[in-house]
Amino acid sequence: MMNKSWECACGLIGISLLAGCGGDAKAPATPVKTISTYSITAIDGYLSNARAWVDIGENFLFETGDRKGVTNGSGLASISLNGLENPSQYAAFVLAIPGQTVDQDQPGSPVSQGFLMSAPAGHTTVTPLTSLVHLYMFEGLGESTAIAAVAQSLGINSSQVMGDYIANGLADVAVKARAIVMLGILPEQELTSGSDVTAPLVEFRRLRDALKQLDTHHHLVRDAHGRIVLDSDSQPVIVDDNALSTDTDGDGVIDAADPFPNDASENADYDFDGIGDNADPDDDNDGLTDAEEGTLNTDPFNADTDGDGVNDKDDQFPNDNSETVDTDGDGQGDNADPDNDNDGVSDSYDEDPMDAAKSNCQFDAITSTTFEMDASSVHNVILQCGGYLPLGIADVQALATLRRSHVTGTGGSEAFEFATNGTGVRYQNGQVVGSFNWQITTSNDRNGFAPGMVKIFHSNDDAEVWALLNKNSETNAFVVYSEFSSQGNGVVDTQAISQMRSLDYRQSTDPAPAASAVLSPCTTDDSAFTGDAPTTAATQAQFAAAIETCKQNTSGGDIPFTADLVASRSFLWGQPGGDLTTRYTFLTTDGENQGFGYRFRNGGYQTYQWEVENNQLVIVGSDTPNASSWVQTFAILGEDEANQETSWKVFTQNTLWVKNGTPSGITAEQGAISSGSLVQHALPGDLLSQCDDFNTGWNDSTQSPTDNGATPAEYEQALTDCGTPWTTTPLRFTAALLTNTKLLMDNGHSLEFSGVPATNGDGLLSGNGAYVTPGTDQPVTEAFSWVIQANGHLVLSFTGSDKAMTWTLQDADGIRFSALRFMSDPDWQLAPDHGVIRNISFTVSPLM
Repeated sequence: MMNKSWECACGLIGISLLAGCGGDAKAPATPVKTISTYSITAIDGYLSNARAWVDIGENFLFETGDRKGVTNGSGLASISLNGLENPSQYAAFVLAIPGQTVDQDQPGSPVSQGFLMSAPAGHTTVTPLTSLVHLYMFEGLGESTAIAAVAQSLGINSSQVMGDYIANGLADVAVKARAIVMLGILPEQELTSGSDVTAPLVEFRRLRDALKQLDTHHHLVRDAHGRIVLDSDSQPVIVDDNALSTDTDGDGVIDAADPFPNDASENADYDFDGIGDNADPDDDNDGLTDAEEGTLNTDPFNADTDGDGVNDKDDQFPNDNSETVDTDGDGQGDNADPDNDNDGVSDSYDEDPMDAAKSNCQFDAITSTTFEMDASSVHNVILQCGGYLPLGIADVQALATLRRSHVTGTGGSEAFEFATNGTGVRYQNGQVVGSFNWQITTSNDRNGFAPGMVKIFHSNDDAEVWALLNKNSETNAFVVYSEFSSQGNGVVDTQAISQMRSLDYRQSTDPAPAASAVLSPCTTDDSAFTGDAPTTAATQAQFAAAIETCKQNTSGGDIPFTADLVASRSFLWGQPGGDLTTRYTFLTTDGENQGFGYRFRNGGYQTYQWEVENNQLVIVGSDTPNASSWVQTFAILGEDEANQETSWKVFTQNTLWVKNGTPSGITAEQGAISSGSLVQHALPGDLLSQCDDFNTGWNDSTQSPTDNGATPAEYEQALTDCGTPWTTTPLRFTAALLTNTKLLMDNGHSLEFSGVPATNGDGLLSGNGAYVTPGTDQPVTEAFSWVIQANGHLVLSFTGSDKAMTWTLQDADGIRFSALRFMSDPDWQLAPDHGVIRNISFTVSPLM
C-alpha cells in the first residue's frame, strides 16, 4: 500500500491531494446534506464498462471502504454512497480495464491496454487532462496553478482543461487527450508507491512539445503493426494532412510510417533490424524462425507469445503462460506436474523434486493426526510416494520377524513375529506387549483397501493396515493406517496415517521382487512370428488342443482361474530371459468377473475390456478409436507364487492381420498361439487424474452456485475437452457397479444404491437410491430414481422435485473413480436450462 504521507519540496503533504503545499490550495468543501448517489463521467472518448470510484482511502488504489461504480455507454458511473457524506471532498478515479472497457470512439473492441485516470477533489469529470492536473497537485501546485501548467504544456486555454471536451465540441483538445493515452503517459493500473505517481509527469514533460503540435490537422503516425512511429530522439513523429496521403512506393503504407518508402515489397520492420518483415526469417528476433513459429502456433510478431516473461525460444510451453519448463520431459509443465523429476514420488513428498536420483518420500509431509481418514486417503498417500509393492501370504510368512521403527512421533522400536496360522506376537524392548491376528487384503476387501496390504488386529482392539512403499532398498518404508481405542474399551475412536521403516523386511537370502519371468512356458504348437505378425495362422480348436497338450506335459494341470487373480492388479508380460516390456493393468469398473483395463507397450496405451469365460481370461481391445481391434484369450498353465508369476498360453486375433493378409488368406477366426508369463507388478500409481478445468462456481457451505452456471451443451463440451486416457473404450456405469453399493464422494456425501438394477421399458438399466448429505445432528437423505443411458452416463432424478444430476465417469485406478457431474436445481433460480458442472472423486463399497 502507498505510504500515507510522502515528502515533497515544501514539506509533508496529505495524500488526499486536496491541495498542494503552496499556491492557491482549494479548501475542503463544507459538509452538505447526505445524498444516496454520486455521478462520475469517464472520458478519453466516453468509456463504458470502466471501474470508477471515490477514493476514500486517498491512496490511488481501489480498496475496501471506497465507493465504486461501473460506467455505462455514455461514460457515466452512478456511485452508491452508502451513507458517505460530501463525496466531493475526495478525488475521483477511473480505471480502464484491458479486454473489458470500451472507448466509444472505437466501439468495435475493448481497450488492449489499461490506463488509470483521476480528477482532483470536487471534480466529477475524469479525463487524461484532469489526471495531469491531479498529478501536478501531488507535486505541490495549487489547483489553478496546476490547470495553467497543463494548459501551457498543451498549448490550449486554461478554461479547456477541466470538463467534457467532447460535449463542448473541443476537437483539438480531444486529439491531445487521446494522444496522452496512446503514448502511454498515464499509469496502466492502480498505483502502489510514490515513485509510481511521479513517473507519469516525467513522461508528460518529455513529450509535451509533440503534444502541443497535435490538433485535428496534425497527427501521430502508426506503423503497419499499430505502433507509434518515433524519431531518432524517441519523440513521436507528427505529420500534417498532406503527409497522410503520401505513399511513394504505392504499397498502402504512407511514407511517414513506412521504414522502406521506396520499396513496394516491404512496409514494416517489426524488430527494427533493418530487414523488412517479408524478407526477415525471424520477424520478432526471438531466435525462432517464422516457419518454426508457424509449426509451434506461436506469434511471429511477439517474442513472448504467452506473455509469461520467457522468450518463446526458451519457453517449453510458449502458448501457456502458466508453464515454461518441463524438467522430466514428460510433456507436462513443472507447475502442473505433480512429479517434476518423474521418479514416482510426488513433489509434495519428494526430498528433491527436481532430481530423480533423490526420491526418498518425506514422511513428515504425510504424517496425519486428522481423525477423518478413509481407505481412499491412505491409497492416495501410497500413490504420492510412488505406489506400493503388493505382498502375498508367503511373503509375510517368510519374514519370521519384522522389526519396525517409527519415522515420526514416539513409540520406539518394535518387533512383530508372524505365525503361519494368521496369528502373531508383538514385542517392545524385547518384552511381549500383545498378540495379534493378521491377513493380506484382497480386491474384495470390504474396507476398500487395495490388495496386497498387511492387516493387523491387535488383542487390545487396535487395528493397523501396512502398505510397503514401492521403493526397494535395504531399509524398506511402510505407510501405516492406524485405528486404535484410546481408552482400551474396545471402541475405535481415532484414525490416522503414520509411517515406519522395516529394518529387515526381507532376509538377505530372500529373493528380490521379480524383475523377469522364471517359469519355462510350454511352447507346444506356438505360431511363428515375423515382427509383430504371425507367419502361420492357427484356429481356436488348435489353441484348445495346444492347451491340453501343455497341461499333460507340465505339473500345472488344471489350475482354477478367478477374477481375483487379476482384478485391481498390474502385470508384466514376458518369457524367461526376455525383457518384461508389456504391462497389463486390470481395473474393476464392471463387477466381479469382468472389467476395464489398459495395456502399455512400445510407449503407448491400448485400452481393453476383460472378462472371465470358461476358466479363461479374455481381453478385447483397440489401439486407437476406429482402428484395428484385437482379442487375446489367456489359459493358465502354471504358477510360481514366490515370483508372483503365472504361466499362460495365449491365443491372439488381430483385425490388422486380416486387413493386411498376414499370413496369406488369414480370416477373422484365425490368430496366433504364443506362450509366456504374467509377473505381478505394483500398480503404476499415476492413473487417476481428475479434470478440474470446468468446475463452475460453487459454495460448499450453502450448497449452491456462485455464478450463472452452465448449459448442458457446455457440459458436453467440457467432457470432450477434459478427455480421458480411455478414449478408445470410455468408462461406463454398469449394473455390477451399482448393485447394493455406496458411492462415497470426496466431500463426504454419498449415493446409496439398493437392490439389483432392472431393465426398464426402453431397455435401459434403472433403479432407485438415496443421496445422503452428512449433518451435525443427523444426515439429510433424498430419494431418487436413476437410469444408465445408452452412452453409459448415470442420470439421477430426485423424487418430489425437478432436481437432476448426470454423472460421467472420467478415470479410475482400481480403487477410486473420478467423474464430471452436471447438476440442475430449480431452487437455484438460474436460467431454465442452466446447472453447475462439478468434478468429483469417489470410492465404491458394498452396502451392509
